[in-house]
Amino acid sequence: MRTMGLACVALAAGLAGAWTLAAPQQSRAAAVTSPILTEVTVDDLKSILTEWGATEVSNVENRPIKGTDGAVVITIRYLTFKHSGLVYAVRMYCPGENPGCLGIQLTVAFEKGTTTQTILNSYNENYRAGKAYLESDVYVSERYIIVDNGVARGNIMTQFVVHEAVTANLLKYIKENGVIASRGPWANTAPVSLPLAQMTQGGTVHVMAAEDVKAPINRVAP
Repeated sequence: MRTMGLACVALAAGLAGAWTLAAPQQSRAAAVTSPILTEVTVDDLKSILTEWGATEVSNVENRPIKGTDGAVVITIRYLTFKHSGLVYAVRMYCPGENPGCLGIQLTVAFEKGTTTQTILNSYNENYRAGKAYLESDVYVSERYIIVDNGVARGNIMTQFVVHEAVTANLLKYIKENGVIASRGPWANTAPVSLPLAQMTQGGTVHVMAAEDVKAPINRVAP
């Protein structure tokens, strides 16, 4: 596995052990020649996860969704894996029963604790690369990757790396706004807190991309 060292910032006092974000070490030439995937199979995804350093990759659970005529319209391929001390859920969205999928949803959830909707709305308003939302008993950091018309394999790897750093930034934002993120529902270590990675290339740009100028407002006809 190719990894590069990443500078880490501790986000919570009393953290028992530190997580390390691992990213692929790629030269410009390697990035240019990264294979283009027009669809992603389970084997493709598991290969990317292995290279990234993920562990405890689960078996795939297939969840077919049928149309009114009884034919399978979409198959959701669901699996979980562990990285940097957290358990992630992946949903791969595949047309019909095809083994190749066109969408990848990456999700990591945390116990709600005292985190409020206002805090998450504020985060979403200020930061661009991720999405956070609140459910009844958890809050979620989520990312959706579209593969249609081809995506470099290396880009999919980068999406995972950036999402983990975005999640770290979310936890940091929650902590700085007076709410301590509680332990993740699947993690056996506590409390959950990730280091904010100082990444090469565009990683830091994406994680820290924030609102500066408000967009023009469009009027909706009554």
